[in-house]
Amino acid sequence: MIRQSTIPEDKALPQMPRLLDVEAMAPVLEGMLEQESTLAAVRISYLRYRPGRRLLVCYEVETAEMVHQAVAVAEVGVDLAAQASDTRNVKLVKKAAGRSPARTPLAYEPGLDALIQWSPVDIELPALAEPPERLRDELVQAGLEIEDDDLLQLVKHKPLNRAVMRLNRHFVKIYADAGAFAGSVHAIHKAASLPVRTARCEAIVPDLRIAAQSMVSGSPPVEGAGVAPQAGALLAVLHSAQVSGLPLEPPADQLDDAIGDAELVSVLVPSLEARVTRLMSKLELELPDAPLVPSHGGFRRSQLLESDGELGVIDFDGFCRSPAARDLASFTAALVEEPDDLPKAAAALDVLVDAYGSRPPGVTWYLATYLLRRTRRPFTRLKEGWPDAIEERVRAAELALEL
Repeated sequence: MIRQSTIPEDKALPQMPRLLDVEAMAPVLEGMLEQESTLAAVRISYLRYRPGRRLLVCYEVETAEMVHQAVAVAEVGVDLAAQASDTRNVKLVKKAAGRSPARTPLAYEPGLDALIQWSPVDIELPALAEPPERLRDELVQAGLEIEDDDLLQLVKHKPLNRAVMRLNRHFVKIYADAGAFAGSVHAIHKAASLPVRTARCEAIVPDLRIAAQSMVSGSPPVEGAGVAPQAGALLAVLHSAQVSGLPLEPPADQLDDAIGDAELVSVLVPSLEARVTRLMSKLELELPDAPLVPSHGGFRRSQLLESDGELGVIDFDGFCRSPAARDLASFTAALVEEPDDLPKAAAALDVLVDAYGSRPPGVTWYLATYLLRRTRRPFTRLKEGWPDAIEERVRAAELALEL
């Protein structure tokens, strides 16, 4: 049970303690269910928080039949009641009829000043509410070759942001942001020229911001450190590839992202403010100056697929030009869950560097920034003891900069 005393006070979002209290939210969510559905349990699976501006909370709502997803959004300066009654969103609700456990899968709760939506309704991902038959037809018309009995299955859903569906030998990605959709399509077309095993773009449906990709065979490596030699060799090939037209993401962009996470840490655990301020000052002073190469942009074990000893790499949505150190550090940072993991991760980095052929400048800088950017994870999952877990992750970032 998360102690409410640990929840930060946000005067702009006074409903935050209630939205993060499953006991308080259970009757609200139960009251939205169809009469034949009985609530068995409520869990918070994930949240996104921008202090003073926005809170999004994902609930797993268990009924006798199955587990459903409900999402509550509170946002400063936004007329959420108007969003619930918006004509476009009302049409989404009608399209989702019979596929949601809620009587109305989109509603404004005035007592919480929050908008609550139930899957498959997502006001930023309207394609999810479309009947599966229509999505299949749209993809076929766009050129995707599928069998009549191929079924769409939701694999991952980041509410108001992105969703991934499986369609037999294809993955179908749905984007909330038109810019992200266009960028992803551009990136995967660019990645197709790489001498590595990766997905290919097979169809796009611009009106619904959908991109279908081929499925890459293989399984994620069981242990990240164990695959470091192959990963290092793969990065050497990737970074030496000749690819034009990629967006530039210099170290200053990474620093900007880290600043946002540092600010959030200071809000969530005020006692850490001085430490993260010192860390950010060091990172600013030590900003790397390194040439930019083709970079995966999110390279880690979960993006690798192993088949017959060969690695494939997926999710090139963030394909860009960045310093070589970025991909090596991203892979290493994902191996660190606790500060005690840092020595083993550092050893894996040495193996990665040996296979890569050299140690790019700025590796420890990027490692520290990635670890700092991961400090929010214990809170976004409301992990028991999240303030202490955040402190441990800050310490890992501090130690990484000294490697």
